[in-house]
This record gives sequence, C-alpha cells and structure tokens, in this order.
Amino acid sequence: PTAHLRRLLLDGSQVTDVGLRSLRSCPQLRFLSLEHTGVTDGGIESLRPQPQLEHLHLSDTHVTDDALRHMNKFPALRCLGLERTAVSDSGLADIESILSLKRLNLEGTAITDAGVVHLRGLTHLEELDLTGTQVADDGLRHLNGLRELYRLRLTDTLVTDAGMKHLEKLPKLQVIRLEGTQVTDAGYRNLLVRRPKRIVTPFSLLD
Repeated sequence: PTAHLRRLLLDGSQVTDVGLRSLRSCPQLRFLSLEHTGVTDGGIESLRPQPQLEHLHLSDTHVTDDALRHMNKFPALRCLGLERTAVSDSGLADIESILSLKRLNLEGTAITDAGVVHLRGLTHLEELDLTGTQVADDGLRHLNGLRELYRLRLTDTLVTDAGMKHLEKLPKLQVIRLEGTQVTDAGYRNLLVRRPKRIVTPFSLLD
C-alpha cells in the first residue's frame, strides 16, 4: 500500500534518519514534511530519488549544507522549507539548478547577500522568505531576474531604503513584509509611487 502514498507529515514525531529509509518504497510521494524532527543530512542522503516530490519541509531539523547536495534527487521540487536550519550561503549553490522551485523559505538561517547570489537563476520562484537572515540592500540586487516573484518577506533583515530601488524591477511583486527593518516612510512610499498598480497601499506591507 505504501507504493501509492502521496502525502506524509511527520512533524514533531520521533522519526530519525533510520525511519526515512522506508520511504524508498514510496515512489509516488509528492509531499513530505519532517519539521521539528531529529532528521539529519544522512537521512536526506538515504532517500531514494523521488521524481514526483513537490514539497519538502525540513524546518527545525538538523540538516546542513550537506543535505542540499542531494536536492537533485527531487527534480519536480516546487516548495522547499529550510527555516531555522544550519544551511549557509555556500549550500545554496546546490539548489540554484532546481528551476522548478516556486517557494523557498530560509527564515532564521545564516544566509547573507553572498547566498542570495545563488537564487538569481530560480526564475520560476514565486515566494521567498528571508526573515531573520543577514541579507542587506546589496543582496536584493540579485533578485532582479525573478520575474515571477510576487511575495517577498524581509522581516528582521538588514535592508534599508537603499534596497527598495532593487524591488522596483520585479514586475509581479505584490506583497512585501518589512517589519523590523530600517526601511523608513520615505523608502516604502517611494516604492509605492513607482509601483502604483502592484502595491497600492501601505497595508500590503503587512499582508
């Protein structure tokens, strides 16, 4: 029966790398959530290729950059959650070739502007969460090629008014979260003026 399993949520369970080996018998798996578990890089490495896996959630696990080296096992991946894991700038180089990716969450990681460079080729990306990272104004420059991006979260980052000019070049951007940044009234109002059809009121910043 596991051969037809498509959705598996193990959040907060006692599952470990050993348990993940059983997923080798689940070739139809499309959604896998392992949040708040003891899973490590070894567990991701032990997974067999999952050609249909679209959602992989690894927040609050023990994965590091080494786990990202195995992301090529999931060629259909659309959503990747890495919140509060030990991934770093260099690790993101291993996901820049996953062109199917539409949602990426890096909240609470050690990512800086140097890591954002590796995201510029993810041209189908629609949602990006950089909350609590060390990303600053220069990092936003590397997002210019993300023509499908419509939701961007920059809460508690190092961005300022200077970084807002880079967001003007994102044609589909509709929702921006800037809580806890150094962006001022002048910074976001200037963005609203330049993008009147997309961001029509300051309330969009809080959506």
